[in-house]
Amino acid sequence: MINGEEDDDMQMSVLHSFSPSIVNCMRNLTTELKLNSDTNLDEQAWNCLGCILSNNTSVTRLDISLCDLNVAWLFAGLQYNQTIQHFRFYGIDLEDVEKMKSLAPFLSNNSSLTYITLSNCSIRSASIDTLASALMNRTADTLKTLFLDGNNLGDCNLDGLVTALSTCTKLISLSLCENGIGRRECTYLAQLLKSQESSLLSLFLRGNPIDDEAVKILAVSLTKNTKLRTLALYGNNRITESGWMSILKLVCNTSSITAVKKSNHTLYDLGLVEGDMKAAVVSDLGVDKANLLFASLKLNQNCSSPKSLTRQKMIWAHATRGGIKFAGSDIPDGAMPIILSWFGDYSNEKSANLIQYHDPPLSEEKVNTKRRLDSLYRIIRDMPDLCQNEPKSDADVKKPKLCHDVEQISLVESEDTSELADSLARSQRGVFLIDTILRICNVIALVLFSHSYMYGAQSGD
Repeated sequence: MINGEEDDDMQMSVLHSFSPSIVNCMRNLTTELKLNSDTNLDEQAWNCLGCILSNNTSVTRLDISLCDLNVAWLFAGLQYNQTIQHFRFYGIDLEDVEKMKSLAPFLSNNSSLTYITLSNCSIRSASIDTLASALMNRTADTLKTLFLDGNNLGDCNLDGLVTALSTCTKLISLSLCENGIGRRECTYLAQLLKSQESSLLSLFLRGNPIDDEAVKILAVSLTKNTKLRTLALYGNNRITESGWMSILKLVCNTSSITAVKKSNHTLYDLGLVEGDMKAAVVSDLGVDKANLLFASLKLNQNCSSPKSLTRQKMIWAHATRGGIKFAGSDIPDGAMPIILSWFGDYSNEKSANLIQYHDPPLSEEKVNTKRRLDSLYRIIRDMPDLCQNEPKSDADVKKPKLCHDVEQISLVESEDTSELADSLARSQRGVFLIDTILRICNVIALVLFSHSYMYGAQSGD
């Protein structure tokens, strides 16, 4: 390295004629140094810049793009820097493994480094292994963001990189856009998403050849993941109905209340920008299922209570597209009385706002579904004998009974919903269930008749 005042003067003479940002860097007057194709430095100048940066204490951001750069000369000195936090290479050729090796000491030794971007740098198999080793051997666990876009990593074995990233316990954002990522690479990424040590909040996979099977691999890996918020899949045009259904089932599995409760309540962003991509999802899934997917993601983003999420997802899945069917319903056995009780716990205004989130908007008649169910619940709550299997004397009817246990239903906030649903399912028998459905249908008919009668009276008919 160059040392002493005479050497400093030499560096100044070499670099002073270049960009003002370099001059400010030499004088510790800048925090961000950006160099691009307009910066014409020879090898000696790059070496001088590396030496200056080795002792510089002001620059925290180094951004070099589309330069004819001899990496080895720059990093001969830069490897000793301890203040750069954000490091970005764009369009710098790193295909040769020797170039990545010259970069590796800086990546490993800088304990301040939190943000690394190596985009469109022609990284290949040998180089990615060197990068993985550098990240694995970091002296401090400070890395939070790693962007490796546009490097055609689909030809590489990502096992080593994923293993290295598993040791980066503070990594919150990983971007692998436009890299030829497919099923094999998603299998590696699934290992990272399954890791309990992973702190990853965002995974960007835009513009890759990810298909339905690859999406299913990612969805399975997120079943128990409670950290990832963003899984950006924009531009993966091979995903069809099967793939989007795996995501829908991940965030809103309505096969039972237990399944809804165990759905992923964390993921809320698929990177689907308005326009063609959302239209493609609607085309693949159909309007109702696409809206259920979008609504579930919106609920994950805005609602922090697992109990409330379970309730609202069940309501969205079964009550927002025209009404709950009591006969031949797709609602799981034992869940109907619980869902009715949930309607009774929501204000009309809050529930109406919830169920109107639909594109295209629901008709007024369908929005009123909630109000009818709310009325039905209140009638049954106040007249529990309507749902008794056999007539009871006044002395016997002291505790309300809706499908055997409305008292338990009213306490659903403090009890395990899944256990209650299973208990109700076991308690229902064929004859009793049919009898109850008939009685409820009679109540519905009575409510609708009263509504029609009152409407007719108001209109003078």
